[in-house]
Amino acid sequence: MINKRAWEGMGKNNIPAPLVKLELGKSYIFKLRNVTQYHHPIHLHGHTWTVLSSNKRKIFPQGYHTDTVLLGKNETVTVAFVADNPGRWMYHCHVIEHMKTGLMGFIEVS
Repeated sequence: MINKRAWEGMGKNNIPAPLVKLELGKSYIFKLRNVTQYHHPIHLHGHTWTVLSSNKRKIFPQGYHTDTVLLGKNETVTVAFVADNPGRWMYHCHVIEHMKTGLMGFIEVS
């Protein structure tokens, strides 16, 4: 789940509300927390973020830019980005089986 919501029964005829609506041009910090036994490569479309910290590992170099971050078991990662690309952007786990069971959603930037 993302924000305690799973995108169940996903499809073009079942689009839920965005996980969050962000203001164009503003900076945001997300805390990504994995409380499962599986690894989750979390990916954000349309933007890149800076990985700032992890409760499980040292981030080298100090912060790095990417659009996907691998979350290990019980790991919390803090990322920051500027919402500089307007639109609806998918946010999901790159493991297709996890995505198909609802580990996905989208953010809206306007």
